[in-house]
Amino acid sequence: MIYYEREAHMLLGWMLALTGRPEDGIAHIDKAIRLSPQDPAMGYFLHSIAVAHFAAGRYEEAVVWAQRSLQRNPKFYVAHGTLASSHAHLGQLDQARLAFQEMLRRNPEFSPESFKMAHSIADSAFIESWLDGLRKAGWEG
Repeated sequence: MIYYEREAHMLLGWMLALTGRPEDGIAHIDKAIRLSPQDPAMGYFLHSIAVAHFAAGRYEEAVVWAQRSLQRNPKFYVAHGTLASSHAHLGQLDQARLAFQEMLRRNPEFSPESFKMAHSIADSAFIESWLDGLRKAGWEG
């Protein structure tokens, strides 16, 4: 039962973060983490918090949480993208470029279309801000 409750809180938190309610999203993601503190998917949970902070324009916090996510799951290319975009919005272009290069190394097939499709519920402002950060990091797409 806890598994399903954890999943429900995680997914609801993710959706709230992407649709303009990052604080509510963080509350649900925190609940999912408390329900399953040793969850093998913890890297994704932590990235969801990074996304919520990013959506709220708190790029410094997004950097911290994206780094935490990557400590748990260094292969998660989207977390590298969130890290890159956050650094770029902070004007930390060297770090942004490094994170962006790592994102492309992990997923050379990345495209804005695939990102938009995977985040189809997200506010357009979130999508554009995330992709704009990648452009600042050196992406020419």
